[in-house]
Amino acid sequence: MLWRAMRARLARAAVAAVLIVLLAVTPLSALIAPGQFEIRFPALSAVDPALTVTLDDRTGLVRGLAIAAVPRALPDAVINYGSDGRLLIVTLDGSSCDHLTELVLERVNSGFVISAKTWESGCFIGTGMTRAVAIILWAPVDASTVDFVPHDSGS
Repeated sequence: MLWRAMRARLARAAVAAVLIVLLAVTPLSALIAPGQFEIRFPALSAVDPALTVTLDDRTGLVRGLAIAAVPRALPDAVINYGSDGRLLIVTLDGSSCDHLTELVLERVNSGFVISAKTWESGCFIGTGMTRAVAIILWAPVDASTVDFVPHDSGS
């Protein structure tokens, strides 16, 4: 009888240990699984190109990338959506001639940096345009710890 009780207690402890390990290992994937993501904004007209946005995630924290509504934030800004720290909205100030924007998310000291480089097509007259992308994260990140660094446009 005592042996059975001890075996049942050990089995419960083993199950609890497995659950704890599974929960602990999930965030570790953020350290070892960086990734590449891509979305495509539709072309605005037959003359203007579609915009492809790529994200090189060097943190492993990114779960996905999506087109977002432009928030009431300054261009070239990073904000959290509501109180959900697992969603970063990045506004991109550009032109209707933009055809490729490459974003890179990196960990720097105790925060993060998103750098952006945009290439334009050879269109003649580009109108100013702000677009937004949503970076969907595995774990919460406070947008105040994220710096946005746009680089000069390429050709």
